[in-house]
Amino acid sequence: MKKFVSIIAGFVFIAGRTFAQPPVPPQPPVQRELQSMIAQEGTLTEWITNEDYLYEGFYLQTSQEKIPVKFPPHLGSQITSQLKVGNKIRVNGLSEISPAGIKEFRMMDVSVNGHTIYDTPPQMAAPVVEKFTTGKENIVSVQKNREGDMVGLVLSHKMILRIPPHLLRQLAASVQPGGVVEFTGLINNRQVGEAVADAYMVVHCQTITLNGTSYITR
Repeated sequence: MKKFVSIIAGFVFIAGRTFAQPPVPPQPPVQRELQSMIAQEGTLTEWITNEDYLYEGFYLQTSQEKIPVKFPPHLGSQITSQLKVGNKIRVNGLSEISPAGIKEFRMMDVSVNGHTIYDTPPQMAAPVVEKFTTGKENIVSVQKNREGDMVGLVLSHKMILRIPPHLLRQLAASVQPGGVVEFTGLINNRQVGEAVADAYMVVHCQTITLNGTSYITR
């Protein structure tokens, strides 16, 4: 009986040994199907900004529907200087579904008054050095994105404290409007070509102190 157990144990030991697995080959990039561009004409009715108040699109009212048109933020300065609310414009692009399941129109070019702006790559610029900062401010509100996720704290003196959503959810009970927060973080610098609808200072939070307790948030 002991010999049997010993054999079985030896077999299990051999079977349970860990052998090096060959590396998993990289997956080929997903190939897009060939798509034809769609032309949309209508009136620019409203600008679209992201959580940092950077321009990233506009609403186009056609004869049939109101379409959210998206463009890269690095085109914001060029587009907002040429287009104005109320302009009759023509947009070429692709119809897509956003990660949130919303129908959007990705702009490839837009024309107004005989002038066309194309979706071109961002200009190369020297690396931006993020500036470290500390502060103590009052909480004005909790900022949420279009999907309803908490993405930051709006503070007094036109500041936004950017905190990862999964960490901010854990602090929800302590970040009520009117409360006081101390923080350290890095100031988010705008890139070449970006334009803002409202001049908030955006700080990527590294540490935060609430009610005498400090947390790491980077």
